Amino acid sequence: ARSDFAGASALTSITIDGDTTEIDAYAFQNAKGLTTVTITDSVNKIGDHAFQGDTKLQTVELSQNIEEMGIAPFKGCTSLETVSLTGNPNFTCSNSIIYATTSDGTKYGVVEVLPNRSDSIGETDMDFDITELREEAFVTTQVGPVDLTNTNIKTVPQHAFYQAEALSRVFLPDSCT
Repeated sequence: ARSDFAGASALTSITIDGDTTEIDAYAFQNAKGLTTVTITDSVNKIGDHAFQGDTKLQTVELSQNIEEMGIAPFKGCTSLETVSLTGNPNFTCSNSIIYATTSDGTKYGVVEVLPNRSDSIGETDMDFDITELREEAFVTTQVGPVDLTNTNIKTVPQHAFYQAEALSRVFLPDSCT
């Protein structure tokens, strides 16, 4: 899917299947009426900011075949609390955080903290197996303090906390330079 649906405000629900293998960057940006997205087994990649600004989006079901997620695919989706990734060996969503996972299910990277997450983030969300924050991982979230001291993050990427207006403090591990 190209960005042909960007700004399609009357669109309320989409199911992507058939021969579509990739959701392009910004494909459904500002589709303000979109509430439900179902992506079936043919799709293996979701591009950067694919659903950015879809403020009514509440339900997202992604196939187990998603292998790549771009930068903050759900940026600004303020009604979205979770993303269903049932059976996906590469990603999981827990407590409004999309994690990259190893084949055995170990969480190693933070792909995106969903924009509606508003409490603090601490050791129950981030443990020593976390070694990577993706670019814009916390973009537009409403989280308060973020404690990453129990992780093995080495660097903080560009714009990791961009537009996280409620963010009051970030605690980084000693491993971070």
